[in-house]
Amino acid sequence: MPSRLSEVFAVPQQRWEKTGAFDAFIGMDARLHIDPFLLGSSSAIELADAKPTFDTHFLNIVRLLSHSRSYSDPFFAEAVKRLTFKEIPNTGLGYSKKGRKGSGIGAGLATEIAKLGKLIIDAGVADPEIFSLMGLLQDDIGSDRISDMTAAIILENLLAFTDRVVSDLGISCVEIRRKDKCFKIPVDPSSNDRFVLVPIDILRDLPVAFSWQDIDIVCAHNRELRDRVNSLIGESWKDVNRLSKPQLRDILLSNPDLIRDLLNQYKRKEARSYDLRSDPKMLYSWQPVTRQVAAQNPLLLSLGTESSNSDLIELVRVILTKFKSLIESNRLYRLLYNDNGTPRREKAAQLALFGIADAYCEANNLDISPEADSGNGPVDFKFSRGYNCKILAEVKLSSNSKLVLISNKAPQASERPASQLPCWYICTD
Repeated sequence: MPSRLSEVFAVPQQRWEKTGAFDAFIGMDARLHIDPFLLGSSSAIELADAKPTFDTHFLNIVRLLSHSRSYSDPFFAEAVKRLTFKEIPNTGLGYSKKGRKGSGIGAGLATEIAKLGKLIIDAGVADPEIFSLMGLLQDDIGSDRISDMTAAIILENLLAFTDRVVSDLGISCVEIRRKDKCFKIPVDPSSNDRFVLVPIDILRDLPVAFSWQDIDIVCAHNRELRDRVNSLIGESWKDVNRLSKPQLRDILLSNPDLIRDLLNQYKRKEARSYDLRSDPKMLYSWQPVTRQVAAQNPLLLSLGTESSNSDLIELVRVILTKFKSLIESNRLYRLLYNDNGTPRREKAAQLALFGIADAYCEANNLDISPEADSGNGPVDFKFSRGYNCKILAEVKLSSNSKLVLISNKAPQASERPASQLPCWYICTD
């Protein structure tokens, strides 16, 4: 079961929460991201100039690209250099599946971003905020990369915040240098891993610039422009989900007013961080809940050193059956459903299963990997012991009353009362 930083450093949960720092998991990333949109509203004193620092960085890039006349001149090369970012390790954020290194931006991707930025600037939109919206327009730019890019730009702010928090808490730390300054950051005595702490109030599950649901109906003030959008995209920006990023780029570059309107809407959005207390998507609260449930409902398993693959498969089946029982009889279902009875996203069920299964696997020397890559794309879980036995498990949400699952372990659609829909299924192979 992944531990949190507060547990590793033996800091009471309430005391940690008072610092305003994200209590990250050890060895596993939470699907939260630094949203550059929130930098200006942070209550952390160390981040007072974080938004101006972020804006200045991209304002300088805009100036460079405005002066550039070709992709081979010094101005363009310098812009690419400033768009290249190393990974920021051990923040506990993002989507990484292997390690905790984060998602940097290399020279190749930086060049593509610079080219797109140049096209937008040449179209007459020289606003540095366009780089916050690159995830909407450029392939291979996801929320994790925007988050790590932002962390790299404001790294000194984050290090200063980390320094204050570790000093207040009195936890194990080491001193590092950043340019001409020294900062104290926490270090895990058992693994020697070092961590950069992040204020909770700059985190979101999905940054504003990546969620079309956060963009209102476009061009309400301009009927001619609104009609043009309706003909190109649909009734609102939410309809762009049917377009590929290259298609959207072509539309926006041909209609610079649409870029300006999108930027204006982005700037007008309310700054609202993810609510970790209510945790509506169960990205964080699953850990203490599943830990408590597993402790209160121990599962006695026996697995010898010479166990066959069939024995291992049966053990996994026992764990999954136990999980089913905990969902149905021990109120663990509250991790899967909202208070109004609607199902949460699949990730909530995946994390609930991971928390329960990991507790039982640890006692049996059985490895469980969330979202392992099996070669044909990621799967939800991979149970394994050694090289020769790997068992894959998928958690699926069914909301189709006509769906028929070909499995001798799940009921057919006709056997499920309509009142039980939508239903969760666990499939193994």
